[in-house]
Amino acid sequence: MIYLDQAATSFPKIKEVQDAVIDCMNHCTNANRSTSVTSLNASRLIYQTRKLIKEYFHVPQDGCVVLNSGNTESLNTCIKGILKKGDHVITTYAEHNSVLRPLYQLEKANIITLSITSPTVENIKKHLQKKTKMIIVTHSSNVTGEIYPIAEIGKLAHEHGILMMSDIAQSAGHLLIDMEKMNLDILCFSGHKGLLGNSGVGGFCLAQSIEIEPLISGGTGMDSFNHFQSDYYPEHVEAGTRNMTGIASLKA
Repeated sequence: MIYLDQAATSFPKIKEVQDAVIDCMNHCTNANRSTSVTSLNASRLIYQTRKLIKEYFHVPQDGCVVLNSGNTESLNTCIKGILKKGDHVITTYAEHNSVLRPLYQLEKANIITLSITSPTVENIKKHLQKKTKMIIVTHSSNVTGEIYPIAEIGKLAHEHGILMMSDIAQSAGHLLIDMEKMNLDILCFSGHKGLLGNSGVGGFCLAQSIEIEPLISGGTGMDSFNHFQSDYYPEHVEAGTRNMTGIASLKA
């Protein structure tokens, strides 16, 4: 079999990933839920994976690497959790539906106003407003393979006090990504494409402390008597049981 759809999902999985998944299945349970060896193994695995991601993407702060089911959850969490009534957002025609559909949903609900343009500094600059809260630009198109100037667009965003978010699902694992040098406040990634992990794992990274309303509330294995989701990051936006075999594959 010749498999050509690597932009959707990397395949076949390399031996290191297969071995890591089997080892996780044999030695890990649910992280932060008990003092059992298997729960501690899971907690260590998550910590080690966060550390590797932090180093890989040059995330400036500790506690700012969030692991979840993938890029769609990351983009929805950041878009719906950060934007408020009256905010304006600029994005581009090159974006994935994981960006566009949440934005259209917020626009339809009269929560935000939205400008869609081409992924260039010049055209994005034309759409800047006093109420612009966020600029969202993909790093690379999953349709054409084009690479967009997110560092330059991020510089423009920061000059105007605007958050810069990028979807790096297609470029992660293929291109060097440095959050600090590329002027990124938020990057959202998938684990199953160029990073070679299994499906159902990914996350997002924050360059600074950003207030995000959780998309999902529930158990975290800590602060159990709190009526609301814990204020601590990354647990604030990581409710529920983590995909341990997916995280093991990503670490590998």
